[in-house]
Amino acid sequence: MALTAIRDSETAAESIGISTRRVEFLIYAGTAAMTGLTVAFPFLQKLRITPDAAFSVNDWTGFVIFITEISGIGTILFFALRQIAADRGS
Repeated sequence: MALTAIRDSETAAESIGISTRRVEFLIYAGTAAMTGLTVAFPFLQKLRITPDAAFSVNDWTGFVIFITEISGIGTILFFALRQIAADRGS
């Protein structure tokens, strides 16, 4: 509920006693920890980690770039479709 209150209005959330700095810090720290774990999982399968393995385009980096691009395009498409649908509904 604190995240919803912060999303709607940070000032209003602070006025009802929600520590926005603490909540945002916890979210950022939790996200960073989960990202670190996600990146570490592929390396648990390897016996030896080298820079070539860590930054191999075929192994990991290519997939991350692909996922990032698809999510960016997906966001753009979502907003475009939402705008088109809103225009047709009026």
